[in-house]
Amino acid sequence: MKLNSILASFLLVLISTSLSSQFLKQAQTLPGGKSVGTKSEIQYMPCDGISNPPSLDLSLKPVIAYQKKRTNRHRGPDQDLIDSLKKVNQQLKLVGSSTFTYSPNEKKDVQNSLTPLKPEVGDRWDTNPFTGSAPTDNTVAIGHTGWVITGANSSICYSRNGAVTYTQTLEALLNYPGWDSYCDPVVLFDPVAKRFFMYVQHCGTSENNKVALLFSKTANPNDGWYRYLLKGDQTNLGRFFDYPKIAVTNNEVILTANVFGDDGKFADSQVWQITKSSGYNGQTLQFVYWSNFDDDINFTLLPVSFGLNNTYGPGVYLVATESAKGDKIALYDLTNDMNNNPEMIYYEITVLPYEVGSDAFQKGTSCNLDVGDCRALSGFYLNGFVHFVHAAKLSNGWNGIHYYRVNVENRTATKGTFGLEDYDYAYPAIASYATSTTGKSAMILFTRSASDDYPQSRVVHVDDNLDWSGSTYVKGLWEVECFNGDETQRWGDYSGICRNYSTTNPSVMVASAHGSFDGEWESHAAEVHDSGPVSNKDLTAGAQLKVWPNPVQKRISFSFKAPQTGLAKVICTSEDGTIKKELLNSTAQLGENTFSMNTEGLVSGVYILSIVQNHQIIANEKIVIQH
Repeated sequence: MKLNSILASFLLVLISTSLSSQFLKQAQTLPGGKSVGTKSEIQYMPCDGISNPPSLDLSLKPVIAYQKKRTNRHRGPDQDLIDSLKKVNQQLKLVGSSTFTYSPNEKKDVQNSLTPLKPEVGDRWDTNPFTGSAPTDNTVAIGHTGWVITGANSSICYSRNGAVTYTQTLEALLNYPGWDSYCDPVVLFDPVAKRFFMYVQHCGTSENNKVALLFSKTANPNDGWYRYLLKGDQTNLGRFFDYPKIAVTNNEVILTANVFGDDGKFADSQVWQITKSSGYNGQTLQFVYWSNFDDDINFTLLPVSFGLNNTYGPGVYLVATESAKGDKIALYDLTNDMNNNPEMIYYEITVLPYEVGSDAFQKGTSCNLDVGDCRALSGFYLNGFVHFVHAAKLSNGWNGIHYYRVNVENRTATKGTFGLEDYDYAYPAIASYATSTTGKSAMILFTRSASDDYPQSRVVHVDDNLDWSGSTYVKGLWEVECFNGDETQRWGDYSGICRNYSTTNPSVMVASAHGSFDGEWESHAAEVHDSGPVSNKDLTAGAQLKVWPNPVQKRISFSFKAPQTGLAKVICTSEDGTIKKELLNSTAQLGENTFSMNTEGLVSGVYILSIVQNHQIIANEKIVIQH
């Protein structure tokens, strides 16, 4: 621990007390905007019950194995243009040239000095298993008492101290009659109410499209959830609710989604304002919904929560970008809570041009990975600025991260970019890493892949001055194969990141997907900080990995406790996650195991030694080889 438990608890109480007064959002309507959208009358929905199935015995954890299936992808307003741009940009990448010009201040993903700080990964653990379809749609939230919730496609996990304590399918969690498919979970923690909120939807047609809104009864998700079952598209026009984004304000939960027709084409966006106090108490839910957005930039409206241990309001800010290409971003100002005559004010901000790049290559297979499009993916609000990220092409032809800081008072945007030649970056997610309300630093999670590297997740820090660190490897084991005739594998719709509310020092939790040794997606969570010992319990303590000598010269010995008898692999990787050598492929017995072997073929340097059993890393340790 960075602080002893007594001091940490005292500081956490002190910080919570000092931040107990919620932040006010700017109330004035700025010139240059226009009122958009149509607000409904107040809707009412009684609580449907409580979801709290008994925890599973993890030693008997069932394998969630559905038949691999092609997933339907809804087509955004510019999908034909996106497909065309991807084909053109792939050819440009292959010939090593680009006709696209961009900002001169692009940052390369290289090791930097101590400023800005270098991200470090603390606890890391495997969470949600492969459920038969892609993408995995990773989401994560951590409460002030250390409970972590991760969701991925069709399952949910609770974790604490770097280990899964509960895992279940969404089907078993909700158990709604008539729901034959569950997907798109999104979860957040409300740092003021000290409760979790979760969204889950039924993945069907417009005839049976439903959504579930879940409010945790306490700060411990094991105590159960108040659940509310609502139809998706509230306009009764026979359409489908999809691609949720959520935020929390002083008094409301904000939910947005894209609405599609049964032909799969984008029709409209919706924004819901939901009274959160009713949900946290299991009372009748009140909400209004906004629809009829007819402006150019209205696909995937991203609401943003407060960046630190608090909320803001009344009302909320939202941002959006063009999905294929453009030179503008949209800022929406939802001016007030639902009961106080809110308006939805729309502004356009001119920025440097952006466009989608081509899909990504990966090592070991000809199956490419879908980079999605240029939509805004993740953000937060702090001290007059909306921070958000999306992926788009860089001047070298490869996809990179685009990070904006939008000044809501004068409606200007400052942007930084990040990437590396021969690599494609996709599905970024951002969380505040500031130590005060005036800070601007952030931590960004993203996925990365290349023709000579496996798909992996990484984190990068950006300081107050928009200076970037080099990125740090989180997880990436193997390639992912296409299945059921798909020419390109779905890589992700979103990655998960959130501020860590259980520590006093800055820290974030991340959730993302990686390829398993079976060529399928698996999900992973990790805690990320900047320096010093890890913030939570060390994952390797459970497996008790011991390595000697360390530094290593010609021969290495190690022991660990295996949770079961079965095949075990010992893999040596570089710090950036590249597999350098498989040292062992043998049977490990339940309990203590000891092995010894030479390190021939490994040059001097720093490596990560990982023990893999049943397709999961059960222990890892940093080693130094000195020849």
